[in-house]
Amino acid sequence: MKRLFLSFVLIFLIMSSGCGEQNSSDSSSSSKPASVSKPKAFEPLQPIVAKRPAIDELKIPDTPVSGQVMGQPFQSEGADISVMGSLDFWVGDRSFPTVKVGITLPLAYNESPAGMSYDFHPDQGGGFRPVIHLELKTKRGPDMKSFKDPYRLNLSFGETVEGRLPGRIFLSIPDQKIKIAGVFQVFAPENPAEQPRNRHRPYTHGRISFSPVEAKSLMAAYAGIGDDGEIYHNGAGMNLTPDNPYIGGHVESTTFKPRNTSMWSDDDALRYRHVRLAPGNYIFAILWGQNLIAHQWQRVNEDSSLILDVEIDLAESGTLLVEIPGLKEGERVWLLPLNTSGVIPDGLDNRLLWRLPFQLHFKPEYKKDSVTYQLLPPRPYLVLYKDFQQEVQVIAQKSVKIKF
Repeated sequence: MKRLFLSFVLIFLIMSSGCGEQNSSDSSSSSKPASVSKPKAFEPLQPIVAKRPAIDELKIPDTPVSGQVMGQPFQSEGADISVMGSLDFWVGDRSFPTVKVGITLPLAYNESPAGMSYDFHPDQGGGFRPVIHLELKTKRGPDMKSFKDPYRLNLSFGETVEGRLPGRIFLSIPDQKIKIAGVFQVFAPENPAEQPRNRHRPYTHGRISFSPVEAKSLMAAYAGIGDDGEIYHNGAGMNLTPDNPYIGGHVESTTFKPRNTSMWSDDDALRYRHVRLAPGNYIFAILWGQNLIAHQWQRVNEDSSLILDVEIDLAESGTLLVEIPGLKEGERVWLLPLNTSGVIPDGLDNRLLWRLPFQLHFKPEYKKDSVTYQLLPPRPYLVLYKDFQQEVQVIAQKSVKIKF
């Protein structure tokens, strides 16, 4: 009887085991496989398993990018993409935006995203995820945040047409009350070392020959008064060292419109270009740290394509001593470079002239009853103190003195 009972138990266990295997197999074969997605722009990636809503749920309107950021209305006033792959949308001034939303894309230097598309979901696992940047203007300065997840992003680019790249975007970060969607156009990334083209007019570009004697930043910049009465300025700089000043690299600065300034180095020189300038009168400048070491006034017209090569030798610079009895520390003394004829260029409004920002780069050394300006290019200048002004010619390797 005992043997019969044990045989029955053994048969029951074998049958139960077989049924379990069959049920497991049936369950596996009847379930639908999870969707696997690999965004077009990223190689290689780990397989991504995600639940994807239908594309029509994204609701991307055929209108300029808008929505809300931090719960407040957002209507993009501009967009651009840098040579480093940062796609930005902003409200306000490009340099100091009221609100800016940026997306860092995985692009090679100067690579165009034309024809690419990106799709990311909060429940997506593995692989690369672009970083979302948020910048808000506050009374204390810009408040910056970055997010890697969770967010919903659908971004696609069309093909480049006449240097412009169209795109569509849907971005949602519920935790931050951010949701923007719409269409946009940006200037496609381009090689800054190439000759500017007709679409860049008006522009100026050139080669800078300079041997640094200490480690500082060298900047190619401009400031001017447009024919529309507005003040325009921009600049881009690189850190140089005496041992190896031309180590390669590139920097770029973009203002609202956009107007671009680029600077890069090759084997034996630095090169720069300012493109899409507004017509007007400009001073084009080279800044070495806090010193304006080269400058030239130039008229820019609608179709200007100017070449301004610069050779700088600091040994040929001069010094200006301005004596002012009773001068207080920090009291403003203005120094304005004149043109090669020793006058203010025609057509400039003197009320705006003194607002040009490059006067701030003539940093004097204050002493009792005087200020001293070092490393000045040998040129004529206008010195202004309160309601008094004097013209002076700075001489190479000399110290010139004037008195108010």
